[in-house]
Order: sequence, then structure tokens, then C-alpha cells
Amino acid sequence: MKAGFFSRNIVTPLKNIFSRFPMAAVFSLGFFTFWSYYIFVEETPESAEFYFSLTMLFGFFLSLSIELLREKYKNNAVVWLYLAMGAYLGIFYYFNYNTSTWHDENFTMIVIRLFAFGLFPFWVAYKWRDATEIRYDNFFKSVVSNIFLAAGISIIVFLLGNIAIWSVGELFDLYENFTFFDFSRLNVWWSLFSVTLFSSYYLLANFPHYNAQNAENHTLTKAEIFLIKNIGVPFVILYFVILYAYSARVLLNFWNWPHGIISYLVIVFSAIGYYTYMKTRHLEEKNRVIEIFQKYLPWAVFFQLFMLFYAIYLRIAQYGLTTNRYLVVIIGGILLLISLYLMIAKRKRLVMIPMMFSCLALFMSIGPWGIFALPKTLQYNDLIATLEQTGRYRDGKIVTENLEMLDYENSKIILEKINYLCKSSDCTLIKKLFESILENEENSYRIREKIAEKLLLQEVNYGTRETIPDNVRNYDLTAKESEDRSEKISGYDWSIDAANKYIDEFDRDNALRKSQNFYAMVDRKNLVLTHYGEVIETYDLSDFIAKIVDEFKQTNSKSMKLQFIGIGEKYDIQANISYIIIAENIDTHEQNIREIDFGTVLVKEK
Repeated sequence: MKAGFFSRNIVTPLKNIFSRFPMAAVFSLGFFTFWSYYIFVEETPESAEFYFSLTMLFGFFLSLSIELLREKYKNNAVVWLYLAMGAYLGIFYYFNYNTSTWHDENFTMIVIRLFAFGLFPFWVAYKWRDATEIRYDNFFKSVVSNIFLAAGISIIVFLLGNIAIWSVGELFDLYENFTFFDFSRLNVWWSLFSVTLFSSYYLLANFPHYNAQNAENHTLTKAEIFLIKNIGVPFVILYFVILYAYSARVLLNFWNWPHGIISYLVIVFSAIGYYTYMKTRHLEEKNRVIEIFQKYLPWAVFFQLFMLFYAIYLRIAQYGLTTNRYLVVIIGGILLLISLYLMIAKRKRLVMIPMMFSCLALFMSIGPWGIFALPKTLQYNDLIATLEQTGRYRDGKIVTENLEMLDYENSKIILEKINYLCKSSDCTLIKKLFESILENEENSYRIREKIAEKLLLQEVNYGTRETIPDNVRNYDLTAKESEDRSEKISGYDWSIDAANKYIDEFDRDNALRKSQNFYAMVDRKNLVLTHYGEVIETYDLSDFIAKIVDEFKQTNSKSMKLQFIGIGEKYDIQANISYIIIAENIDTHEQNIREIDFGTVLVKEK
């Protein structure tokens, strides 16, 4: 019995998987093996190795699609398709990703490519010569059902296995005493096995054959019919009632901008609507509500897209094209094409929906029109145009001589463009453009501050724009590291935490509530020492501020020793400061701390 059970439930399914989807099975196994190795050796893979693992992930979906094509055409073209797939993954992929670092652009591109490849199996097997759409409807339903089933079962396996491992670890003290490896890594490994290898092999073992689908009658369980009729369709109708009610409000108050979130809601509700549309087509003859839903949903989406394009147009016209806005425009365009197709076509081939979205995702991930490339180009061109207009760019070079403080509006435009092009610590374009005034600056925030200082722009506090009066001068000072760091520790009892200040308005009461044990914070021109939320010492920073400002005026060096020594009644304090920004009123010589970032803060009891 045991041999029969093992053969029937493990050996036979594995044989079928490697017979039907050999490359997909190998890619999945390779991905699992790769990350299993790094789990147990307790290392982090290098960037190139990490992207190699992603290559296997992409290969899984591509090879699955290629095997479906082989089944469709029943020939050996799959050999050449594998070669093409290898060329794509081995050449094009690596030339389009920065393997030296991990940016959100890479992450977004990975998600887009996975989305595109993940949709391939939904349309590559489609037979355009079929007399009806029934076979595809059943195939689509079966694939979706198996995906949800694989996800659900893998979650159950994930939970049950981790509970068993945790029980063994706790009962036999293996989390503390196991010598071969960190026992908790067994939990991580089981989690990896559940969500990658197990779920993918379950999906492959049960992946439907397109030719085996019923071409005469739709197949749905009673539970699925109930969910579609009584939950799916009513909620989609409710979503669009909400959208049209808001659209009516916008039309009645046309001078007010619509909320930016409306664009995303239109996309999400339309996607849910069209998914439900694909699941309900075969029920339209049995239910009047579903018949109306099938007939008018494309029209409802079509007219709601005008609100999407209106809302996104207002923001592009005002602030320019960004990645998020570009994404909204492209997805809105695809939804418009799908709606027009379903409104006009006599034979509504629902395979067009996943096909269009799959091609869209690939389109947005390559070339100068890509989701990041085009917005960057336009934002960069707008930045150059504004710099030229304000006299800060001439003959291909940045101008810093004979400038006056720029007005608030143009400063805001320039700094917003710089913020966009310099986000995520990837400031390549900005560093190249401003290389004449940047001195090996690496921190993106410091780069923006340096540019604002040299070009006399209204300044920025972490995205909050403010107009700086002409009679106020800012001193941006950075600590010079001590050669002998041990002197900072000698003679003190505790090293404590301190609250950094990045904005002019500092919530002192909130910082006090969060403070535990010893804690230091700036309150106006005082350094406050607290103990479990109670103020126990207050140190005056006025002389310290005046001293470092005078030192800057004498040396013109922004790098100096920023160390405050405070003498109190019960406690002395030494605060080593990483950087500080001081605002001085030229007329009154009033000096205040705008920003401060603490390094080591030490306290000793008298």
C-alpha cells in the first residue's frame, strides 16, 4: 500500500511533469535549489547571482508557454524556441538591468516582466480557428482555478510544516542547541519549499490541456456560479455606481480638481470588472442581471475612462510626466482598446484581454518609451529648459556666477525635477549635469541641498517647500571625524539615543512620549536630557551654535568638529553631531537650529 501510494501520488505526477514541462520543472527546481543553498550557508547572494535566480524564475513562465505552443502545433519547433528563450534571458535581460545595485526601478521591471510572462499561458495555446469561444472559456477557468488551488494548498503546507518544525524545535530545544546550522533556517527553507517548488509542481501536475477542454458546454461548479452571480457581479456594479456618483460630483463642481486616486480606482475596478466579465459570459442566457452586465460593462468602463484621462491630464499638465502617471496613461489606453473591441466586435474573443495586457507589460519594460525611460527623458528636458529660462544653464554648462535668489515658483519646479531624477539614490543624470559643482557627493539629499545652495534656490526640507527670507542665511555644517574615536567613550557611563530634527517644527511632546530610559532631544536652542519621559537636565546650546558659526565664517570650511559638552547638576553629556543646519537672521543675528543629526551621545552621572 505504501509503495502504491508513493508511486501514485509522487512518482507518477513527477514523471508527468518532467515529460510535459521539462524545462519549467528544471527552472523551478533550480530556483529552489539556488535559494536553499543561500539559506543554509547564511550568506547573501551577489547581485549578479541574484539576477541569475530571477532568470530561472522568468524561464519557468517562458518554458511553460513554449511547451503549450508545442502542444498546440505538435512539432519540434520547441527546440528553436528554447534557444530563443535562452538568448533573451542571457543577453537582453542582463543588458537591461543594473546588477551592481538594487533599485526600485529594477524591482518594478522584474514585476512587469513577471506579469507579462505570467499571462503568456493564458493566450499562447488559443486556437483562432475554433468555431466558438467555449473551449477557451473552459481553459481560462481551469487555469485560474488551478492557480488559486495551488496557492491555497501551498499556504496550508507552509503552515502545517512550520508548525511541525517549530514544535520539534521548542520541545527538543533545537533552536538553542542544534549545532549543524541555525535551526530557525529550517523554517525559512520549508517556507521556500512551500511557496516555490511545491506550488509550482502542483500547478504543473494539474495544468489543463487546451485540446482536452469541453468545446460544447461551459463547465463551472455550483460554488463558482454562486460566487459569480451573487458576489462578483453585484460588487462590480456597486463599484461603478460609486465611480459614476463621484463623476457626477466632479461635474457639478468642475472648478475643483478630482482626487488623484480616482485614476487608480478606475483601473482597479475595471480590471475586476473585466475578470468577472470573462467568468460570466456563459451565464448570460440563464440570468437577466448577468445578461445586462455582459452587455453594458464595456460601455460603463469606456465612459469612466474619460474621468481617468481627465484627472491624469490635469496632473501631467501641472507637474509633468512621471512613472506613475505614465503607467496610468498606458493602462488606461489598453482598457480603452479592450472596451472598444468588446463594444464593436461581433465575436468577442476574450483571449484578447490577457494578450493585450501581456504585450503591454513587455512594451513598457523596453526601449526609450519604457515606463522609466520616457518620464526620465521628459523630466530631464523640462529641467534643462527651466534652468535655461532662469539663467542657470547656458551653452551646455551650469551657471553659478552673478546669480540672485530665485523666486519660489521656479525654485520649486527645479527642485521637484531634481527630486524625481535623483530618487532612490540613483542620481546618475543629476551628477553628470551638475558635476562642476558637486564634490563627490553621494547622499541624494546632500546633492539636492548642494545644488540649491550653489544655484541660489529656495530651499527644501525633506520635500517641504518653504520661502526663505532674503535676510536669513543657512549654515550647513558636517562633522569632521576624529582620528581617535576612543576618546569619545572614555569617562562616560552610558551611550544613549537622541531624536534627530529634520523640520523646523519639532513635536517635543511626542518625542517625550516615545522616550525610554535616557533620551536626548533638541528643544529650540536647548539640548534636553530625559529619563523615562521626564526632563532631568537642560543644556543651553547658544554658545555652541555661535562658536561653530564663527568658526565657519573664519575658515569657510563646512567640515569641523561638532561636539557639544554639557555640564549639568546631576548629569554631564557629550553629544557628537553628524551634521547641523543653522539659520541666522542677518539683521538681528538670531541663530536657530533648523536640522540636526546626532551621532554618539554619551551621559555620565556625577
